Amino acid sequence: MTVQEEKMMEESEEEIVEITHETPEECQRYLSSTDFCLKSDGTLTQSFELVPPNKVAKVLSKALVVRGLPWKLYTIQNNFAHNLLFLSCAVICDISTDVSWSCSAKVEIILTNFVHPNEPIRREFSGFFNNRDFEQAELYVAQCPFVRNGNIEIVLKVAADPPRGFNWDSRKMSGYVGITNLGATCYLNSLLQTLFFAQPLRKIIFKTPTETDNRSKSVVLALQYTFMDLLYSQTCIDTKKLTSAFGWSASEFFLQHDVQEMCRVLIDRVEEKTKDTSVAGEIAKLMAGTSSVTIKCLSVPFQSRKTESFYDIQLSVKGVKDIYEAFDRYCDSETLDGDNKYRTDDYGPQDAIKTNSFVKYPPLLHIHLLRFVFNPEVFNYEKVYDKFEFYREINLDKYLESDANEGTGDNIFYLQSILVHCGSSSGGHYIAYVSPNCDSQWFKFDDDVVSSITESEAIQGTFGSNEGRMTAGYTAYMLLYIKSSMLNDPSYKFSDEDIPAHLKRLYFSEKTNASENMRFSQNAYEMNVIFDDMAYLHPNTSPVDFRSIKPLSFNMPEDWSLKTICGWLSNHMGMRENNLRLWIFKKNMERTLFPFHIAPELYSASISSTFTHDSIFFAERVDDDEEPFVPGRHKMILLHTFQKMEQRVYYHGFHKVDSTKPIYDSIKNICDKNYILFNERSLIFYEHEKFVAKRVKNTHDSIQEIFDNEEDVLSIIVQTQYDSNLDIEDIKYPFNNVAVYLKDLPNQYTIYFHDIDSDLKGADFLIHASRYLPFSGLFQQASRHLDVNPKYFRLLRYNQY
Repeated sequence: MTVQEEKMMEESEEEIVEITHETPEECQRYLSSTDFCLKSDGTLTQSFELVPPNKVAKVLSKALVVRGLPWKLYTIQNNFAHNLLFLSCAVICDISTDVSWSCSAKVEIILTNFVHPNEPIRREFSGFFNNRDFEQAELYVAQCPFVRNGNIEIVLKVAADPPRGFNWDSRKMSGYVGITNLGATCYLNSLLQTLFFAQPLRKIIFKTPTETDNRSKSVVLALQYTFMDLLYSQTCIDTKKLTSAFGWSASEFFLQHDVQEMCRVLIDRVEEKTKDTSVAGEIAKLMAGTSSVTIKCLSVPFQSRKTESFYDIQLSVKGVKDIYEAFDRYCDSETLDGDNKYRTDDYGPQDAIKTNSFVKYPPLLHIHLLRFVFNPEVFNYEKVYDKFEFYREINLDKYLESDANEGTGDNIFYLQSILVHCGSSSGGHYIAYVSPNCDSQWFKFDDDVVSSITESEAIQGTFGSNEGRMTAGYTAYMLLYIKSSMLNDPSYKFSDEDIPAHLKRLYFSEKTNASENMRFSQNAYEMNVIFDDMAYLHPNTSPVDFRSIKPLSFNMPEDWSLKTICGWLSNHMGMRENNLRLWIFKKNMERTLFPFHIAPELYSASISSTFTHDSIFFAERVDDDEEPFVPGRHKMILLHTFQKMEQRVYYHGFHKVDSTKPIYDSIKNICDKNYILFNERSLIFYEHEKFVAKRVKNTHDSIQEIFDNEEDVLSIIVQTQYDSNLDIEDIKYPFNNVAVYLKDLPNQYTIYFHDIDSDLKGADFLIHASRYLPFSGLFQQASRHLDVNPKYFRLLRYNQY
């Protein structure tokens, strides 16, 4: 019982009547209907009988099935003058309430006004619904004019995205499959879906020879595999083959790149691969256009004309109404005068007119909308949320040179894909809207979930807003148009025959043998691995704590040995087997998680007989010529530096050292290789236990002499001491050495600062400070960030909501 219900029950001891308008069997019949599951929106009109004043009624409406979820209206009536109206998305029938799911939706509740139909009471909600929280509206109304014949009428409208965590079958619901987000790879997923549906481009990619390519390093072969997955897989796919071919490490899955730059990289790789093949020059023929710049002097008989090829057109959106106005501005004439005169060889500086125009458009027209612009005042990029209109069909005849070879009428383009961004310049989420046949049927590709949407949602819904970020939602960032003549040309259509026979054999052979080779079953061993470069993702507030890093999980056959698994992981990460060394995490004497050496004899035994299912492994990349780790003779060092100016601890990798050598020599050798400042004045600390650092006083002693414990790994922190004649040593910092800093770390918290005059949400900068820092000290630290005297600003509590 909710708090509202309890309060009502305390106020009234009236009889409670529970009413339902639908049986679970009826709901199950709705849920089994494909038409209902495909619906992205719907409307339900429900009449409720007004209960007498001496009763309280809980009434559950019929189900409005949208996106496979039964949306219901739940009302509690108490004398109607204090009517409380709830909306809940119920999980019923064979769906357990323990299943965690969420669904982004816009919901509107309308209470019908029978006397004045144009004046109903409305309540709107938008956000994420789930099986634990329900949106609610409180409606306090008089009986008249909302009651007729003892009944009230409520209209429920729901527009929802496909639910996550729910049994949503993208292939069944849309005919297409999504791509799993590996961390922050939504930009790559959206781009791949956009390129895949450009059938002429898909044909060229499949026709590019890859028979002799290295399967772990060829980007084009990996791209062919990804497109095969999108064609034939029944479930969502991943991009691990492609990211491995790029040479990405595990940490790069969590770094978001600009999607336009990623598009350029992919197309360049494909075009480079097609050289000296049967499809040489096909990428340029499909995607490259020609533009010209003409400069005509006003006072002398001189004219210059220069042409160049382009693969995308960059259009401004700030203060621009629509795509035609953007092209007008792109082709506007510019007067070159004053200090900006055009310099000629024969006539010197001259006033001139500069004109941009197009000579030829490519069949596949890629338009990049400049949503991110550099602001020199803050020396950073900012996102432009301005409303910018574009259209399903555009005619670009007027922007061609008057003497261009291309005839009029052949420059009509149809919109096929919209790559959209939601968020700010510092981060966000990418999705793709695609119309496979350039018609009114559109689909939304949101990572692993694919669903049908309306044309207005895809086009008008991504224009942006002149009212700023809060109302802009998803904004179009890249547009892909296809020339109308290409749509009607059968030679550009993709068919199954365009896939090389050798690629089909290789692909389907791997898919057939995958289940046998990996034996993914309930008896598989789930191996949890933290790769060494994932430690760089740890916040720079403390030495690396491996307990805070989420490992990657891989299902392995129980009878595989650690040696076999090491080879599989190496191949999975695009490495040679001898370049990977595994460690096992254990709790050390201080109860923190640390890597420990795995004895060589354990590599031959089956993993399930040697390690428990909750084991976590550490995968270290090593060089080809690096000698094996020998316990006792070697130690591994987790190297950190403490930056006193920033009051931060930075991680610098996992390094093997000879424990018989002086610790100073070992640390200096590592620092020199990694370009870290280290000298005789530098202080060396080691993490004795959590939040406790002790200084190494005799730095010319060997590591064995200093550390007589049996642990294989040491956490070392270097603090650079600057020359005494530098002003930096005279500055008073909250913590002047790492030992004091770590001791106070449990007492520290993060304070976010936001400019009260800014329209953007989020922090402008942040400070990590001790809870014992006086308020005057907080002012001093904020003044350093702002470069403003503390007496010229004030601090207020900020509520970002």
